[in-house]
Amino acid sequence: MKSKNTVAVALILFVVPLSGYANAKLKAASERGEIELQTCKISITPSARGEIMKPREENNYKFAGYSETLDSNGISQRFGFSIGCVDRIADRNDVAKEHGGYFDPEKKTWVAYFLDEQDKDSLAPATHIYAIHTSNASGFARTTDDVIGDPRQRARALSYCLFHDAKAICGEGQVMNLSDQKANFLPTALRILRSVEFVDVKPNDRSAPGATGTVPPVGKK
Repeated sequence: MKSKNTVAVALILFVVPLSGYANAKLKAASERGEIELQTCKISITPSARGEIMKPREENNYKFAGYSETLDSNGISQRFGFSIGCVDRIADRNDVAKEHGGYFDPEKKTWVAYFLDEQDKDSLAPATHIYAIHTSNASGFARTTDDVIGDPRQRARALSYCLFHDAKAICGEGQVMNLSDQKANFLPTALRILRSVEFVDVKPNDRSAPGATGTVPPVGKK
């Protein structure tokens, strides 16, 4: 899993490219939008105010994204998350841990993954895991609040992974500025993730041995 400092840097790097996607974005109109990203091809249902950012040459076509602008107290705030593709997965937990979660076979549920006990002690109270189940994918989303730094600048970070056979889409983003909790992108982000469908799947695209299987619906709603 990335450290909290690494995640903060990733969030900054994600927010900056969003403005550069103007020519590639798709205006949402409550219709399914498709994203083709390396070996992954998915469709999602964006909100009426959302924007899908397709892969671009600037990021070697490795990342897509989704963003939305929320208004609160007369101020517009932009939130969103990146979308990356992982394939040829042998063990889903190896991938999930890079994004802050893992499937606990004893509890039969997704739980938060921490780098060490110190990381767990400081972040566990500010971390929540949400089970994500779609028409043909399953996984988790994790939110973690900043616990250090200027309280006026603290944010709620999002990370997630959705698995389909031996493929997954994973990413990071930001869903709230903690100083203004009226502008909360999390419900929309969860709805978008739950609308994900892997499409154009080849019949022989099966999970590699050792991959974690689909789990029953659990977690926060």
